[in-house]
Amino acid sequence: MSKRVIVLYTAWKIDYWENPSEAPYPNRSYKELPNWNELRDSLPLPGIGVYIKQREKDYAERPFIYLRIKGMRYDHRGQPYFDFEPISQGNSRSMDFSLKIGKHPLFEALSFDEAMRILNELAEKPPESWQKLAQAEKLAEWRDWIGKHYLHVESEDISNDSFEDLVAELFTALGFEVEQMGHKKYGTYPDGKLVTPSPYDFALIYDCKNTKNFYPTEDDKRALKNYIDKFNADIKAEYGHIKTVYSCFVAKSFASSLTSASEVGADILLDTTSLIFLLYKRLRLGTKFRLTPLKDACEYKLKLSTKLINDKWAERN
Repeated sequence: MSKRVIVLYTAWKIDYWENPSEAPYPNRSYKELPNWNELRDSLPLPGIGVYIKQREKDYAERPFIYLRIKGMRYDHRGQPYFDFEPISQGNSRSMDFSLKIGKHPLFEALSFDEAMRILNELAEKPPESWQKLAQAEKLAEWRDWIGKHYLHVESEDISNDSFEDLVAELFTALGFEVEQMGHKKYGTYPDGKLVTPSPYDFALIYDCKNTKNFYPTEDDKRALKNYIDKFNADIKAEYGHIKTVYSCFVAKSFASSLTSASEVGADILLDTTSLIFLLYKRLRLGTKFRLTPLKDACEYKLKLSTKLINDKWAERN
C-alpha cells in the first residue's frame, strides 16, 4: 500500500494541533478509516491538523498544522485515537484546505500524491521532515523483526534443498508439527506435512517451488492431489484430533494471473513473503496469535498476501 497522509479535523480548541497530544474521536468508529491496520503498521505517518467550524466554535481561519502521527489505537467501543505531534504551521488557512477537499469526515487518509496536489495548489511548501515521513516504506520494517536466517528463504542464490529446509523451519516456528519429506526421503513424496496441535483440527500437505511467478503445471496439480489421496487417511488415523487435511503450494511468488488456489486444485497458496509475514505476526501478537485464520483461508482457497494477513490476523487493543 502506498503511503498515506492522515488528515484530522477539529474545533475543540483554538490551538489544539499546536501541542503534542492524543486526539480522541468519541462516538466515531475506527472502521470509518479504511485500511486501519495497514495504516497503523506504517506509522509514523505524515498528518495534517485542520481547524473547522463546529456549532458555536469557528477556528477555520486558523492555519492548518503539519503533523507527525505517531500512534493509532481504538478503545473497547471502537472509538479511535490519534497520537500526534506538530511539525510546523502551514501558510494557508484551514478553511482553504477544507475547500479543496470538499465534504469530508472528521478523519481521513489521503494518498500522498493527492495531499501534495492540494498543497501545491495552495502554494504550500511542506517541511522536509514531514515529506520524509511519506517517502519511507514503513511497512517494510516488519522484516526487522525477522532474523537473517529466515529471510534467506527469499534469496536468489538459495538451493532447492535449502529452500525446502527453511520453509519447514518457518512452519515449525509458526507452531506446526512438521514432518519434512521432499529431498529428505527417497521416493515420491510431498515436501512436507503440517499438523496443528489440539484444539486446532487441521493439517496441510505442502509442495515447495524455489521459483518466482510460479504457476503450477498439470503435473504439479496432479502430484499435489495424489499426495492428499495418499496421506489423508493416514494423518487422520495417526492424529485423532485432525478432521481436515488441506493442500498447499509454497513458492517465492505466484503468477499475478493466479488469483485463487482453486484455480490450480489447491486449498491455499503461500508465497515466502507471506510466510515470513506470518512469523512476524506470531512474534508481534505473541499468545494472541492463532492458526484458525489459516484454516479459514484454506476453506476459501485463498492466495495469501500481507494485506490479507493483516486483515485476518488483526491486532486487538
